[in-house]
Amino acid sequence: MLQATLFGSLPFHLGDLVATAQRTQLDHDCWVDHAPGWIRGADDLYAAFRDSLAWRSHRRWIVDSEVLEPRLSTNITEPSIALQEIGHCLTDHYGVDLVASWANLYRDGRDSVAWHGDRFRPGAVHETVALASFGGPRTLRIRPRGGGPSRPWNLASGDLLVMGGPTQHRFEHCIPKTAGSGERISVAYRCPRGQEFDPTIVRHHGRSHLRLSRL
Repeated sequence: MLQATLFGSLPFHLGDLVATAQRTQLDHDCWVDHAPGWIRGADDLYAAFRDSLAWRSHRRWIVDSEVLEPRLSTNITEPSIALQEIGHCLTDHYGVDLVASWANLYRDGRDSVAWHGDRFRPGAVHETVALASFGGPRTLRIRPRGGGPSRPWNLASGDLLVMGGPTQHRFEHCIPKTAGSGERISVAYRCPRGQEFDPTIVRHHGRSHLRLSRL
């Protein structure tokens, strides 16, 4: 069940990224921007995305085992007007092309994603990844690749988190399991050039598979 946020049911509106984005340097080249409450009307958008997107389970190969990913996901081929406006604003602010490409649905605190770094897609011209959060709050953690102390970012409905520089190479992130969490949708904005997964999803007998995992 979704617990409404203070500005979640207001008309859709984007805040001022210059004023709201809080930057954390992970090292000399890598950084994370967090803009709390940047998207007004996020709870209503959550409800629309929950009902309209084609959510599916995915099985992934991790090392030599095929596992069912503990969340639902979908690619975004026709972003809504709101998702397009978010992408335009991100592109203008960061100076790199960013479009809504993928969405994940965390149904409750048992859904999660393991430590990983998003792989550079063939044909992409930059590695900046922006995540827009809708619905219930969850914590995203980032640590040096391979292990070490991690830092938390608590993401509420309407929050934006952007990972820039070579962050995907030097660091990895996760959404850990937690007790008592409601549903949350995360929409990923990435470079519009290059395939969304490497390799791409293969459909087989009504299910979606990945030959290799990017986790």
